[in-house]
Amino acid sequence: MFSDVGKKVFKYLVAFKYTEKEQLKTKKKEVKVKKEEVKKEVKVKKEELKEQVKVKKEELKEQVKVKKEELKEEVKKEELKEEVKVLQSIVLEEALETNIKELEENGYTIIHNVYTNEEIEEYKREFFDWYKNTKDVEKLHQVIHGNGIFKYFEIGHQRFTWLARTNPIIISIFKKLWNCDELVTGFDGCCYYPSDYKKEDVYWTHTDQSSYKKGRHCYQSFLSLTNNNERTLLIYKGSHLLHEHYFKTLNIDAPRDWCVLDKNYVSNLEDKKVYVKVNAGDLVVWDSRTFHQNTCGDLNCNEERLVQYLCYLPKNNIKNDKIQTALRHEYFEKRYTTSHWPYPLTCVPLQPYYNQTNKITIDYSSLNKPKLDDLKELIEKLL
Repeated sequence: MFSDVGKKVFKYLVAFKYTEKEQLKTKKKEVKVKKEEVKKEVKVKKEELKEQVKVKKEELKEQVKVKKEELKEEVKKEELKEEVKVLQSIVLEEALETNIKELEENGYTIIHNVYTNEEIEEYKREFFDWYKNTKDVEKLHQVIHGNGIFKYFEIGHQRFTWLARTNPIIISIFKKLWNCDELVTGFDGCCYYPSDYKKEDVYWTHTDQSSYKKGRHCYQSFLSLTNNNERTLLIYKGSHLLHEHYFKTLNIDAPRDWCVLDKNYVSNLEDKKVYVKVNAGDLVVWDSRTFHQNTCGDLNCNEERLVQYLCYLPKNNIKNDKIQTALRHEYFEKRYTTSHWPYPLTCVPLQPYYNQTNKITIDYSSLNKPKLDDLKELIEKLL
């Protein structure tokens, strides 16, 4: 039927067809095996993911639990802080009656533990960051700032200054002293003596009230951020009651609210001399008539001294007119430092006026603007 060639071709075709079928069978088996392997892998992967999700859920549960405990602790701390503040204000309220009597009799008083340790550390952290990192401040401090008192470099408006100035406990104390609901503030500086300060003390005992003003017109103060026994405020106990006598007896006309006193007159008041010993957190308040000066102690005194000067007067006063209010807002915006008096306001010159033979010029354009946004609402109430 077929030729030999045809038979060979037929056999080849049959063999090829058989081989193709076998290959397809093998391929199907391989696919089947692969599917089974993939199924197993998917199953294993699903189990692994389930386990991972389970572990993650447990971790998240634990994290949430820890966070809840932390939040509870934070709430407890805040509640405790509030309780401490309430207790502090109650204690201060009772103690202030004594402080007011001391002010009337002695011309000064110490109100203890006004600032908490936390607040002290915050002030010091802000102060030293500014002191170390503001161009020329540390280098020029002992050259241009007489008696350790900062007057320049926009000191009256730095963050640490306003932290103290807006402190609710301090404000409540001055409201009590003045028996009023609203206060205004001056833009005074601060005082810093490093522990290695080695200059001799000089006489500059003064009064901060003009001879034209009779009776009590102002209370000024400092908040101490350090413990001090020698490098401190030197005050003459009861000398506020000699203010009028002094100017009348010596026939001195002093129109400014700052007058260095006759040394011979003051030498007769040795028995009234007091070196005010303070702890960090204490507020020292004195009548502006009182004779006083700061003192750096003897050459072996190694005390560091850091204090912030603070002063407030009643907002509702005829002397606090529209002009003074406008000036306070202007000086705040321009970051001018003033004397302690909230009114009448007296600006401190921007450039040092000591040492005229070797003039120093401060570059105010290089100063960083203090961060006060979070305090703005409190500040506004005092302007």
